[in-house]
This record gives sequence, C-alpha cells and structure tokens, in this order.
Amino acid sequence: SKSTLTALSRRVETYLTLRPQLVRVMHLVDIRHPPTRQDLEVHRWLLDHGLQACVVATKQDKLSRGAALNQVRHIQKALATPAPVLAVSAVARTGLDELWALMEADLAAWPVR
Repeated sequence: SKSTLTALSRRVETYLTLRPQLVRVMHLVDIRHPPTRQDLEVHRWLLDHGLQACVVATKQDKLSRGAALNQVRHIQKALATPAPVLAVSAVARTGLDELWALMEADLAAWPVR
C-alpha cells in the first residue's frame, strides 16, 4: 500500500542518513534494462546526501560480454554518477571479485574518512 511504502521509505532514509559508520551503499539495478525512473531518483538521492555508492548491475549472465559492457556504460551515463558501476552475476559468479575488492578497500580505509 502507499502508506506502507511511505513508511518504509522514511525508515530507509533515516537509516542511511543517521549511520555515520555506513561506508558505502550498494545500489542494485538490473543490467538488462535502462535505469528506471525509480533507479534515477534513488541514485540522485544518494548523491545529494553525500553517500558513497556503488552501482551493482545484476544478472550480467543474461547478456553477452559486449552487451554487458555497453549496458554498464549506458547505466553510468544515465545515472550521471561518479560511482563505480560493476556488472555481476550470482549465477555465473562473475564480477564478484571486483565487488569484494571494492568492499575490502572500503573496510581497509574505515574508520578513516
């Protein structure tokens, strides 16, 4: 329902803005489609609130390698983001090394900010 969605949105916003120990937000998008209006709104909100983000483009296994690279570029441009965009597939286990490396680098730098 609309009221449930509004309440959930407020809880998520509160969590994200009041957690000083939050290092990075993983913003999941479906690589098979252009970013939705909601994807654009969420990502803009993250950037406007100064939150570090990483765009995780899921379901990479559903596209060829070339198509996935093109989609990553399209997602980066559509979101107008300085954040990394990583294509991953839980099924094919691709892109996970890069994602883990980013999280490990974040943890190595924490709590220095």
